[in-house]
Amino acid sequence: MSGEQERFEKVREENRKLKMDIVELCKRPDRTKPEVVLLLGKSGSGKSSMINTICRVISGKSFQRAVTGRGAAGSKTLTLQRFEQCGLKDFELTEENRDLFEHVLHMFPTLYDAAGREYMDMESDNCKEIIELLIGGYIPKGTSVQFLEDKQREHGPGYLKVYFPESREERKITKVVLVLDWQSSFPEALAKYIMDIGSKYDDRGQPIYLFDVFAVLSKYDLVKEERSDFYDKDNNRDQKQGDELKPMTSFQEFEKTVAENLSLEGAMTHNSIRWVSYVDEHTDDNVSIDNIALKFIKQMMEPNCSGVGASSDEPDPSNRVSPFQARMEIMAIKWFREMYNKTDWVHVLLVVAWLVVTVLGFLTAKVYNN
Repeated sequence: MSGEQERFEKVREENRKLKMDIVELCKRPDRTKPEVVLLLGKSGSGKSSMINTICRVISGKSFQRAVTGRGAAGSKTLTLQRFEQCGLKDFELTEENRDLFEHVLHMFPTLYDAAGREYMDMESDNCKEIIELLIGGYIPKGTSVQFLEDKQREHGPGYLKVYFPESREERKITKVVLVLDWQSSFPEALAKYIMDIGSKYDDRGQPIYLFDVFAVLSKYDLVKEERSDFYDKDNNRDQKQGDELKPMTSFQEFEKTVAENLSLEGAMTHNSIRWVSYVDEHTDDNVSIDNIALKFIKQMMEPNCSGVGASSDEPDPSNRVSPFQARMEIMAIKWFREMYNKTDWVHVLLVVAWLVVTVLGFLTAKVYNN
C-alpha cells in the first residue's frame, strides 16, 4: 500500500469514528433539544454550499437543499433559510447512513442561513435588531423576513422588540458561525456586533444571550499548498473569475485576524475549521471533504458554554409581557415618533429661548426692585 493510500485509509477510519462520536453526542442524557446554529456571512461566502455539503455527508447522497450563488443578486436585503435536522429527512439517508443516524437524526442541529451584503456590514439599526432577536429566540420560525423589514420601515427601529416580546428556549441560537471567504476582507463590524451581543447582561449581572462563536474559513482548497488534498493532479479546475491560488502564509494571516477579532487566540483549533465544500468542481466522493464536514457537525453537537440545556415550551417568565401591555408600548412608541416627526423644532427652540429670557428678566427685575 502506497503512502497516499495509507493516508486516505487513515482518514476513512477517522471518519467512521467521527460518525460514531456524533451519534453518541445525540444520545447524551442531558440533550433534550437540538442545537440551533446561525450561519452568518456575506452573500457568496459559501454558506449554501456548506449546507449542501453537510447534507451530502450525512445522507450519503447529493442534495441541493440551499440555494447557491456568487452573491451578486439580492445582496442588499437579508435572506434567511432554516434547515431542521441539517435539512434532511430520515427516508433520504442511504441504507448505510440510515442504520447509523435514523434514530438520532431528530437531534441533529437546526441551521439558519443568514446572508445579505449590507446586513453583514452591520450598517443599520434595523439589521442589528433582527439579528439580535433571532439570536435571542424571539422571532417565531417561519416568520417572513419581508414582514420584519416592512414593520421596521413602518414603525422604525425598536418596534420588533415590542412586537415579539417573548423568547422561547427552543428557538434560541446556541452557536453563531461566521462563514468567511478567506480571500475577502474580514467583516469587522459584524464580528464586533456579535461579540457585543454575547457580552450583554441583565440587571442581575446574568448574561442575556448564551452562545458560542465559531469561524468557518471557506474555500480552503484555494490554498496553494493544500490543493492536492482536494483535487487529483489531473483534475485541476479552471479558476473562476475572482478565484486565485494563494500561499499558506496569506491564509495564516487571515486566520490571525479572525482569532484577534473573535477573541479566539488559543482556541482556533476548537472554534474554527478550514472548510472545503462539495460544489460543481467536486463531483466525486472525497474523504478529506467528508472529514471536514463531520468534524464541523461534531463541533456543533458538543455542549456549548451554557450546556445543552432543557427544552421548554413555556416562554421565559422574565420576558413575559401581556398582550395589552405590548399594544400600549407599541402605541406609545408610534405616538412619540409621530410627534417627533411632526414637531417644528425650530419654533419650539425659539419659544423655549423666549421663555428663558422672559423668566430671567422677571427674576432680574424682582431682585433689582428689592
